[in-house]
Amino acid sequence: MEFVTICLLVVLSVVKAKEFGLDFVEKGGHYTEKVIIDKTNRIVETDVPQHAGVEASKYLNDFKMGLSIMKLDRLRKCYASDLPADASTPEEVELGMKKNHNKFPENKYQIENHNILPVAELEPSSLSKAIKDFCGSYPVVKVIQSSVKTMEQLAKASVKDSSSGRSKRRTVTEFIACDENSRFVIQRCNPDDLTITCQFVASKTCVYKIGCKPTPSGAWNCPGVHSFTIVHCCDYDCKK
Repeated sequence: MEFVTICLLVVLSVVKAKEFGLDFVEKGGHYTEKVIIDKTNRIVETDVPQHAGVEASKYLNDFKMGLSIMKLDRLRKCYASDLPADASTPEEVELGMKKNHNKFPENKYQIENHNILPVAELEPSSLSKAIKDFCGSYPVVKVIQSSVKTMEQLAKASVKDSSSGRSKRRTVTEFIACDENSRFVIQRCNPDDLTITCQFVASKTCVYKIGCKPTPSGAWNCPGVHSFTIVHCCDYDCKK
């Protein structure tokens, strides 16, 4: 009886997640993303191969926690951002895969561009098991999204928020910089005198996504999304 119970639990754990291959073409090359949909745990995971000058990346949308995670093995980091309100649910992704026959719809898709800036490491205790399993030993870094023009202002505001009511030592430990030595400027500089320069690009990735949304007429709209992400970093200095 015990053996039967164990087998049943294994079968149930396998059944709850479905794996698909999403075929796409970029610059004449043919590639396949691996997409795992777990409707029970409200997870969509995407594994994107290196292609057309863009590095390999992995993505996890955790709908229970409301976070989207981008994992870059080259940098050995995970980047966390708030899950968009219109993100395709596991059910919508699965329907999109089926209606598009596991192929990215080249004739009907949108392009997204995201500039992100890592600002602070998240405490592992604040993350879901799914995210911790996905990232493993990699730190999970919170990012802010903005245009490049406003990135420096947002970074400075984030420093002030992080410094409020907390020790400067902890702020320095958590903050991210292009040059690790420059973040120690935060420790000795008044936040009002802090200058921030965001002019470096650490990484560029892209992911192909599909999902179906209902229309007012009751039909389904299933466009593709080609989403680019550029990871920026900043350096800190103190006004003389």
